Amino acid sequence: MSDEQCIVAVDVGNTAVKLALKFESSIEHREIRIGSSGWELSAIGWVRDKLGGQHAAGRSAQWRVASVHRSAATQLRHAIKSSQPDALIRLVTWPDVPIQIDVDDAGRVGIDRLLSA
Repeated sequence: MSDEQCIVAVDVGNTAVKLALKFESSIEHREIRIGSSGWELSAIGWVRDKLGGQHAAGRSAQWRVASVHRSAATQLRHAIKSSQPDALIRLVTWPDVPIQIDVDDAGRVGIDRLLSA
């Protein structure tokens, strides 16, 4: 298998986690409800399956997590690190969005709204 890297884009909302895997030639996506037992493990398991199993040779993932639900995002990050200690996880925040934000406190604008813009 080639050394194909993928990006896992994660939107942690108030009621669901939306995931998308972007490979060089394809994109896969899934939504998982927060609050269901083991939702974070379901998210990690789905990514692992799409990468080709727990120890997929030659494949790695970079996680990009945007969240309006801090505790759920923290829970997911801990689960990722526990399952994949070498995983690269980056929290996406307002300075990462390449648009001008013309409000008094840009940090208070929901990242979901900024990414949609």
